[in-house]
Amino acid sequence: MKNLTLTIAVLVCSFGYGQDFIASMPEYNLIYRGYNNKVILGALDYKGNFKIEGDGCSISKIEGNTYSVRASSERTATIKFVNDKRQVLDSVVFRVSNLPTPSLFLCSTEGNGHNKSSVSCRKLFVKYPANVALSVNSDSWRIINLSAMYNNEDLGSFEVDQLSKLFDTINKRIRDSDEVVEAQLKIRTKISGPDGIVRMVSGQWVLLPPTTTYYENGQVESEISYDESGYLNGSCKYYYENGQLLKELHYDRNGSIANEKIVIYYAGGTIMSEEDLKTMEYLSYHENGEIESQGRLAVSTDGGLDLTQHGKWKYFNSKGKLDCTIEYDWGLVNEKSGKCSTVQ
Repeated sequence: MKNLTLTIAVLVCSFGYGQDFIASMPEYNLIYRGYNNKVILGALDYKGNFKIEGDGCSISKIEGNTYSVRASSERTATIKFVNDKRQVLDSVVFRVSNLPTPSLFLCSTEGNGHNKSSVSCRKLFVKYPANVALSVNSDSWRIINLSAMYNNEDLGSFEVDQLSKLFDTINKRIRDSDEVVEAQLKIRTKISGPDGIVRMVSGQWVLLPPTTTYYENGQVESEISYDESGYLNGSCKYYYENGQLLKELHYDRNGSIANEKIVIYYAGGTIMSEEDLKTMEYLSYHENGEIESQGRLAVSTDGGLDLTQHGKWKYFNSKGKLDCTIEYDWGLVNEKSGKCSTVQ
């Protein structure tokens, strides 16, 4: 009995010689261009010598019965078992295809439209997701150029070496936004693969801002915490460029401020203002520590949640002397109020 076996990945093809049975799965007889296809080649119960040759492909031994098959530009490739008399004992024809299109990743996050990634991640690359059993190194894919959209705003085109510029632009959009932090990022790339094919590959992520941002001098600008839905949650600290704390806010699970009192500091460390969110009392201070203003806040009448001055407010000069008292009606100065030199 002479029997040869050929196996590629999940494919097991047995080919008979003479009276032997043949069992194969021809729809899986596929190898890829530009890729070292791993093939297990061998013979069962065949005692003679034979060689393994390829038409439309090159074959090199890795170890044992494992070989690397690399297809040429032809549409098919044939692997043959040949004996010492140059007789073909058996052969199998494989279809040759370009590699499947890979996916775009931000760090470890595939851009499938649902996955979340932090803008702190600045590593964009191309590879196959875990469910594709092809071991193509991500370095084999070359990103030629890319374009990006942030919340449907076209950010333009970028070269690969401009990725930092792209994420700096996104960071600025996030810092300038007063809305919920979750956003959509779409990136479209032109890539060149190991098979020589140029492809367009797109990725889309639910993007969360960085948990830590920095000034140009390397000093921490903010330390922010988010929940799994992308809302501000827990402690969030903001700093001056010299490292002095500007303010610390605490957020509950729905992204609302949970502080009983908000304290804001000057860059020198003294208190600039205190805002009691229970009593709605407000105090501001001159940088020398003297009280600057004192009054109460109320929710504005424009339908929003902003707080505004309401009722009597006292203003003091930098020596602590009362300068004047002004009456406010929901942020507007009452016509009967006098003028105050410390209030513009």
